[in-house]
Amino acid sequence: MRPGLRLLAALVAGGLAVSAPAAQAKGPGTKKPTSPPKVPALVTDVARIEPLPAAPGSPSAAGRTVALDGVGEYRGVLELRRNGPGVGAVNEVGLDDYLKGISEVPSSWPAEALRAQAIAARTYLLWTLASPPAGDAAALGAQICATDSCQVYSGVAKERAPNGASWAAAVGDTAGQVLLSGGAPILAKYSACNGGRSVSGAKPYLKAVDDPDDSRCPLSRWGLSVSYDDLGRALAVPGTVRAVRGGAGDVEVDWTGTDGAGGHLTVPHTEFRAKVGGAVPPPSDRSSTVPSILFTMRGDDAGRVATLDGRGYGHGIGMSQWGAYGKALRGMKAGAILAAYYGGISPTTVPAPKLPARVRVAVDTGAPPAPPPAPPPAPAKPAPSSAAASRPATPSGGGGTSGGAEKAKPAPAAARPAPGAADAVVSASGPFRVLDSAGKVVVPFATGSWRVVPAAKGLQLLPPRDQAGPPGLTVLGIDPAAPLLGQPVVVRFRSNLPGYVSATASPPGGAPAPVLAPRLAGTDEVRLTLPAATRPGPYSLTLAADAGPGRTAALTVNPVVIDPAAPVVPGPDAGPPTISGLLGPTGLLGAGLPAAGALDAPPGGTFQALIATDRVPAAGRASRSAPLRPAGSLPFSPPPGSSDGHGLGVLLAALTGLALWRFRARTPSAVAASDSLAAPPDQPSLPVEVPDPPA
Repeated sequence: MRPGLRLLAALVAGGLAVSAPAAQAKGPGTKKPTSPPKVPALVTDVARIEPLPAAPGSPSAAGRTVALDGVGEYRGVLELRRNGPGVGAVNEVGLDDYLKGISEVPSSWPAEALRAQAIAARTYLLWTLASPPAGDAAALGAQICATDSCQVYSGVAKERAPNGASWAAAVGDTAGQVLLSGGAPILAKYSACNGGRSVSGAKPYLKAVDDPDDSRCPLSRWGLSVSYDDLGRALAVPGTVRAVRGGAGDVEVDWTGTDGAGGHLTVPHTEFRAKVGGAVPPPSDRSSTVPSILFTMRGDDAGRVATLDGRGYGHGIGMSQWGAYGKALRGMKAGAILAAYYGGISPTTVPAPKLPARVRVAVDTGAPPAPPPAPPPAPAKPAPSSAAASRPATPSGGGGTSGGAEKAKPAPAAARPAPGAADAVVSASGPFRVLDSAGKVVVPFATGSWRVVPAAKGLQLLPPRDQAGPPGLTVLGIDPAAPLLGQPVVVRFRSNLPGYVSATASPPGGAPAPVLAPRLAGTDEVRLTLPAATRPGPYSLTLAADAGPGRTAALTVNPVVIDPAAPVVPGPDAGPPTISGLLGPTGLLGAGLPAAGALDAPPGGTFQALIATDRVPAAGRASRSAPLRPAGSLPFSPPPGSSDGHGLGVLLAALTGLALWRFRARTPSAVAASDSLAAPPDQPSLPVEVPDPPA
């Protein structure tokens, strides 16, 4: 074997023999495990869920909605806050959007009845806003509740229900119309029906009036039979009920204790209605056990059954919704309908600037749903009276309570979802952001369903799986990898978490300047075009991602700009030609980058360049899953040392390439081409074997 080939074989064998054991020593079996990076908890005092505009640059997000699982979907903003052991919710919504979500009467009713209801609902809202908040609404920082204790509010479900456009049109047709007394909104109470005559209220405009049109209400007359045992359980009587009778405004109950001593209990109609309604299931023809306080009672002490004969549904004060329905069918206009119930007061239009722009509605208190009334124990209670059985069911449109309106309620909404009674699950119809009580951004860009749970101080946000990882940036590509002077550079990257991305760059020899203003990008690919450089050298580009406090990341890449017209000078030891001063001390393994057009350079230099571009240092990667980047895209670390198995193999391979280059340099053609490859005078030259010419 020729001496040069023997030397080459020895170098290759030595490199394989040394690098293979070193690589095995650091193999997966002995690699020290690394713990995943910690992701900071998303904790806030208040979580305001705000929909983002439908597209970048859109003026508003008016068409977007927010949703609370098991409760409803709403326009505007959904604000969550700690309420005892649970999470309460407030919908901050525009005035007209709030009114469009009022679910008090069927949208299929005559237009004038709908307009009368819209004006009464707007007036009742303004009266409520002028009063200090109370109850659950006050505890949540809201102004009004969403139940029949105030006005039933169901959000966009009302608009999407059959004939929902008719109700929305009634709200629009009566925009700004309010019932005023002395320049202030009146207490515009209303109920489902009054049984033919309204009940006098505490205001001069809330007088009792005859109302024959109320007869259209299915519960204008109703009845109920209830056993003494059920009454005793509902009223918490400390003994056995012996007799009951109804007075003008109270229910009288006589009872006997276990010791034989007797007792007497007086219960107001309002309290009786609430307690019996909460403990005794309603008859099949209605959703309320005791529909109103307008009833008389007679007791059958021998049969131990009490019979109630009642009229109307709700408190019966102010407007009867069914009465308004009947008047509309007779051709009355909305203004005349309202004047008939509110002492002759007709609607007045209030300019929009004098009306509140937004309303805060408590849509969920955060408490788990109350269990339904338990069925009575055996024996079963007696059948209802013929008066109760003969009445048809009340549709879900009517209502009336001590506040504004009480519904003849439809089927209840689904219960709060698992995983826990204290949890809330929020989402939106598109991307949204989360702010705290001071308006600071907690999550700049979010999608999907987020869980909100009570924390030691405030709330903790639990994102979906695809938005719960550590922050980071991933470079997807740099085109071209080695740009030339005057050639733009396209960098493709993405953020690991949805949020804002931005970039700052400095061209070779230039000052840093923003090249990408902060913009919402989600986790989609972002394409950034860098301006063409005017001089060679590394282009410094710093990418940044912001997914909220504690969830930020930055990454710097350095594509190198090449000048193809730069003068070519010999490399060290007459090695491969390099572009003078292009890479300097950070050159590829200190060997420099081969110049353009130097494809005929000795193969050792080309081989070294390929080795140098084979792998990019791991420090320049945004995450462990990031792909390897092209040569020149990141700053290079010093050449690998002998303690690194992979680095030792690369070093030995480089030496092999050098030996191959020097071997080829000793051939006669190479000697003739360059005198610089001859051995120094004081060193003997290696013998060169030249084969004999053929015979």
